[in-house]
This record gives sequence, C-alpha cells and structure tokens, in this order.
Amino acid sequence: MIRGANLDVDLPVETKLQKARAHLVLDHPFFGMLLMRMLIKSDENIRTYATDGCKYIYYNPELTKKQMVREVVAELAHEAMHIALLHGLRKQDRHHRIWNYACDYAINPILVKGNFKVGEDWLLDEKYEDQSGEEIYPKLLKEQEKQEKMGNCGQGKGGSSEIILPHINGETCSGLVTVVNEKGEPVSEAELSMVITEVKKNIASAVAYATQAGKMPADLKRLFLDNLQPKINWRDELRHFLECTAKNDFCWTKPNRRYLPQGIYLPGLQSQELGTVVNLIDTSGSISNEQIAQFMAEEMAILEAFNIERFIIVYFDDGVHNVQEFTSYDLPIKPEPVGGGGTNFIPPFNWIDDNQIEPRFIIVMTDLYCHDYPEEPDCPVLWAVAGNAKGQPRFGIKLTIED
Repeated sequence: MIRGANLDVDLPVETKLQKARAHLVLDHPFFGMLLMRMLIKSDENIRTYATDGCKYIYYNPELTKKQMVREVVAELAHEAMHIALLHGLRKQDRHHRIWNYACDYAINPILVKGNFKVGEDWLLDEKYEDQSGEEIYPKLLKEQEKQEKMGNCGQGKGGSSEIILPHINGETCSGLVTVVNEKGEPVSEAELSMVITEVKKNIASAVAYATQAGKMPADLKRLFLDNLQPKINWRDELRHFLECTAKNDFCWTKPNRRYLPQGIYLPGLQSQELGTVVNLIDTSGSISNEQIAQFMAEEMAILEAFNIERFIIVYFDDGVHNVQEFTSYDLPIKPEPVGGGGTNFIPPFNWIDDNQIEPRFIIVMTDLYCHDYPEEPDCPVLWAVAGNAKGQPRFGIKLTIED
C-alpha cells in the first residue's frame, strides 16, 4: 500500500515516476530491478505508456499528470511485463496493433492477481487468462475477420484502417514500439539477436535478486523460465550469473548515492565477495566424465576470478557419495566424482540443510532426468543442464550447457 495514495495526484510527474520506481524496487523487486536498467522518457506522441522492450519506456506526460502514484506503479509494472516476456522482440511479422492487444490480454490478468491498480479500460477477458500472446493472437485475428464480414471495420483517424475488436479502446491501449539501432533504423536480425541476449541477462538478474529478497512469486518465476535460456555460450552465462549474485549484496546502512539526489533511499552495494557456494554435481550414469571435467574446468576459472570463502562440491546420484571443499587459494583443484546410479535431487539438498550450510547460491549440474525434487531453498539456484533436456526444474534458473 502506498501511503497517501489518494493525495499524490498533484505531485510533479517526475516525482510520481521516482516514487513508483522506488515502490517497485522495495515491494516488487523483480519489476523494480528490471526497470532500473531502462530509461524512462516523456513522449507526447505516446497515448499512454509504451516500451521498445529493451532500453526505453515512454510515457505521456499529460496522462501521468492526472494519475495517482499507484496507477503509475501499475503502468510501469505493465511495461516491465512486456519486457520480461520479450513481447516487443517476438512480434516478427505479426500485425502490430493486434499483437499489442494479444500481449496486453496475456499480462493484465497477472497484474490483477498481483493486486496492481489496473485501469478500468485495460484489456481483460477471462477466456484469455493463462495464455501467451502467441496463443491469443490468432484468436483476435479470427475475431477481426468476423467483424470485417459484418462490415465493422471502417476508417480510423487520419483515414488509416482501424481495427475494431471487442473490449478494445484504441485510445487507451498501451503500446509496443519498434526497436531501432543508434541510427534510428529498425534493427537487423543479427542486432535483434544481440538485444534479446542482453535482455535475457537482465531478466535473469532480476529473477535472482527478487528470489534472494524472498519476493519472487512462484507463478511469475515459472512464467519467465522459458525466457531465461539464451542461445549463447553457456560459460559466459554462468559467469554472468555469478557476477550478478556477487553484485546483488545490498546493505540499507549504506544507501545508494546514485538515487539520493532524487529523494529515493535505496540499498547500496556492501560486498563483492561470493561467500559460500555449493556446487551439486550429478554423477548418475547418464552424465559423462567429459561433461564433468568440462564443468570443473569452468569452476576452477570461477575460483580464480572471485573471492569465494567456501566452495563446496557435492557429488550425488540417488544419494550423496563424496564432498570436497575448497577456497580460491586451493587452485588447482582435483575433482573426485563418485556415482553412476540413478538420480534423486532430494539427498544433496538435504545434505546442505543437515550440515547447516548457508550458501550464497547453489549450482546444480545435471541432465534433469529426475522427478524427485526437494522444497525450494531460500537461496538462488542455477541449474546447469547438460544435453538437450527440454523440461524445466521446479524452481531456480535453467541454463543449458552447450558443447
């Protein structure tokens, strides 16, 4: 709840935006951290709010002037959902307006469940709940065809063809704008691929931070898992995950000076150390020695790059068979994998609890050929998945290991 929500409509527009972003960082950290990487710009040509899905969020200053802070919070969360689901980057050759409507129908019910103050004219329809933009889009196309046959498709403003669909008010629907490069031209396929990779990294960072803060809703985490598998070198992604975790240790007694001039009190960085890291290595029969050796080589590189107080390796299949502990000063390390049986994820996680280990995060190397999962731990979990497994772990972030 935002205090004085009914009294803040007269605040300056910039103040409303600052308060809204601070509220999201504190109460909805996934959205807040994702938006911290975006530039928010005023644009009178935007009807409400819009995003290019990677760098900018645009807002109409006249509309924002009339809104309460909690309404601005909902608008920013709405645009953050577009970013998190890569809506602006997945449009391909679809009709722009109908794709925008489909994506709005997909995300607005989620925001309602999250108790955001959505507008009365936002696109909501129960028949589209729990569906993606790709699933909704062809249904809206069929609805358009029906309307055209009935003669309901006329001329819009400026003489352009305007698509009319049930429950849609074109003047209030939020927008997805085209991604452009530094020259102001639409990005090429190669440029788009690079943009998508970078946005996925930002999403992974936001998920890790919100999870660590204990404020990452389970349904949203599952929703974003498919978007957290960038088709890039898995070694770079593993290092990126570690860097984000190392940098996401915040302290309230050391405020972030970047936002103090704006009247926003946010936590600042406290440490670059990783503390205790636990690496669970699946040594069941389906994991090859070459894969284990390859993974361990990367772990040695991580030990060289970061200040890790305790690096605990737990080898498991259907039970825990060996444990090794190192620090960054013990290089080079010699792995001693033991196993070869079936796979059960419960014993290694139980071992962590039984030994009262409090890891900064957990890395699990596996092929996901297992259905036995423990309860989700309190720390972030990265699943480094070998092979072509298409399934998803029940919690944490999945990263596909590519040779």
